[in-house]
Amino acid sequence: MTRPDIAYAVSYLGRFNSNPAPAHWHAVKHLFRYLIGTMHYKLVYRASDSEELFTTYSDASHGACKATGRATGGYVTLVSGAAVGWSSKRQPFVTLSSTEAKFVAAGAMTRSLYFSSPVLNYTTRKYPADEVEAKREKLVYGVLCSAWLLATLPLPAKHQ
Repeated sequence: MTRPDIAYAVSYLGRFNSNPAPAHWHAVKHLFRYLIGTMHYKLVYRASDSEELFTTYSDASHGACKATGRATGGYVTLVSGAAVGWSSKRQPFVTLSSTEAKFVAAGAMTRSLYFSSPVLNYTTRKYPADEVEAKREKLVYGVLCSAWLLATLPLPAKHQ
C-alpha cells in the first residue's frame, strides 16, 4: 500500500534510520498511530469529463533542513483529481533562494513526467495543438519571469 499523505514524514524519518534519537522514535510511533486511525483512507480513481484531467503541482521549502541548509522539495501529479505520482525529498544541494529551490523541485517533477508520459498519453484526453501551444506559452512566460527574478536577487554576504 502506498500513501501520499505520509510522503514527507517518511522522507524525514528515513534520514535517521542509522542513528535514531528518542524524538525520532516518538515521531515513528505518532506516524503509526496516524496510519491506524486513517486505515480507511484510500485513493479513488474515477472517470472525469473535466477539462483539466491532468494536473501537476510542485513546491519547495527553502532551507528546511537546519542541519544542512538544504531545501525539501516535492511534487504531486493528479489524473482526474487522484494522485498517480508524488515525491517529497530533501534536495541534493544547498540553494541560495526559495525561487531556486522551487526550480529544483519543478525540475524533479519534470523528470518524473518525462518518464511517465507514455502512460499519461493513454489516460488523458488529447488537446488540440493550438491549445497546447497557448498553455506552453503561458508556462514559458512564467518560467522566464521567475528566472529573471532569481537572476536579479542579491547574494547573501556569505556567498559572495
